[in-house]
Amino acid sequence: MPVRVKTEKALNQTKLFFSVIALFFGLFICSAELYSQSCVDKGCHDGYLKEKNIHAPVRGRNCEKCHTGNDHPFKLVAEKNKLCSICHKQVGKGKVKHLPVSEGECISCHNPHASSNENLLLKHKNDICFECHDKSIISKKIVHQPVKDGCMSCHNPHDGDYKKLLQEDGIKLCYNCHDKKDNEKVVHGPIKDGDCLGCHNPHSQDFKGLLSGEGNKICFICHTEKDYVGKKVVHNPVSEDCKNCHLPHSSKFEKLLKSEGICIDCHGTMIEGKIVHPPVESKNCQGCHSPHTSDYKKLLSKAMPLICFECHNKEPFTKKYIHKPVKEECNLCHKPHSASQSKLLVQKKDRLCEICHADMVKGIDKYTVPHPPVKDKDCQSCHNVHSSDFKKIVNEEPAILCNNCHNIGNIKQSKSVHAPVEDGSCGSCHTVHGGNIKKMLNKRYPAENYVSFNVRSYELCFSCHSADLARFQRTLTATEFRNGDRNLHFVHVNKDKGRNCRFCHDPHMSTQDKLIKPRFKGFGIWNIPINYNKTLTGGGCIVGCHKPYSYDRLKPVDYR
Repeated sequence: MPVRVKTEKALNQTKLFFSVIALFFGLFICSAELYSQSCVDKGCHDGYLKEKNIHAPVRGRNCEKCHTGNDHPFKLVAEKNKLCSICHKQVGKGKVKHLPVSEGECISCHNPHASSNENLLLKHKNDICFECHDKSIISKKIVHQPVKDGCMSCHNPHDGDYKKLLQEDGIKLCYNCHDKKDNEKVVHGPIKDGDCLGCHNPHSQDFKGLLSGEGNKICFICHTEKDYVGKKVVHNPVSEDCKNCHLPHSSKFEKLLKSEGICIDCHGTMIEGKIVHPPVESKNCQGCHSPHTSDYKKLLSKAMPLICFECHNKEPFTKKYIHKPVKEECNLCHKPHSASQSKLLVQKKDRLCEICHADMVKGIDKYTVPHPPVKDKDCQSCHNVHSSDFKKIVNEEPAILCNNCHNIGNIKQSKSVHAPVEDGSCGSCHTVHGGNIKKMLNKRYPAENYVSFNVRSYELCFSCHSADLARFQRTLTATEFRNGDRNLHFVHVNKDKGRNCRFCHDPHMSTQDKLIKPRFKGFGIWNIPINYNKTLTGGGCIVGCHKPYSYDRLKPVDYR
């Protein structure tokens, strides 16, 4: 047989062999298709393949993956709570399990064959969750965006390692979307503890930022409300919004303040003066003020002036006689924050007293004889500006005070002191700020050494003393300076060259009795000596202007 014929015969046999093989496999595949078509392609279950999402065994017509047996309805190949884990081996392995998973109730959420919803869910996204969970958690005005996107943005649907089936622990979950809030020096307690839910609702809320309370109410969940708004005066930012001053999460500055000089951000004009109060300069506003609420105006920690005594020694301010502004408010004279004047005065020192004593100052300007310290507007020469143990808050006992400038004598070394001087009542004779009579006397008194006696000329003296002591030649009652009933005052003053009272008497004090001067400035450089000796019923004097004389009220001296 020719070679060509043999070759063709062999090829035909080979083709026949492979045709038989192909027919066999075709019949096998057709039989498999026919078998599965009996569940999902025909009859009761033909709708599964029409759904958008089909369970893999159903799509592969591999019903025996889950079902077994020859009789309909077919049994499951395993118990309900173990069936799904045959393929989905990792589901339910976490520490925390979703209740339907732990109970093997997968079909509580999923259709085992097919569904129009992704992941074979029975309902669309969040709707399936609200079959069990209360939908009111997302019913508020503001809904958290992940909730809108789907609960699985934050939660695992089956199991997880963290409570509430969260995908990560606490604050780490929030940081998947939100910037870190704990990266500054001072961190708010809830943030430090990873407790965002201390302030925020994770699902929905009626308040901006998903806060659990409106405005400051959220702060008072932890912070005691009465400590911040419970007193008479409340700081405006506290009434409005704590976030005016504080950052809610973390800050570079203590107390979560927005800035180191947070008070200055609003009250900056208070420190523009040349002289700044030390607490203000050191930015220690809380040295004087409560930042939130207080029972005292200006949010002071204590009433004025007690708050000032927290730093300033109380003693110089609380003596027997206290300047009215010190009793009431120090800021009547001082600015509490800064000033252009020394001592934080509200006005230049030489004009400060005019603020309250304007009428007095106007009167002083009209005087022809002003008191030099008053003229120089140096009130502190005589007065303590805060308090004193002496009337009119003068710096010292008046007799000593006046003697600092006016040589009126040493009251401690004097034997007799004029009553007004002893009482500290210089104003009984003098207008202490100024006047229109020489020596600032407040009533008439002769300026000359020799003057004829006239009651009106001695108006000053006779405002206390009786004019009768010099008016009558004879008397037993008007004066003790008499020889028997002869009035020796009358003798001295009632003549052409009548002697002025100050010839013999010092108006302030003397080292002798009866205010008798030890000497009188007479003629030229000579000081006329006066040596006076008092007895029980009279006295005597040795002077430079006449021969020695003595007198006695009971046994008159004979001068012949």
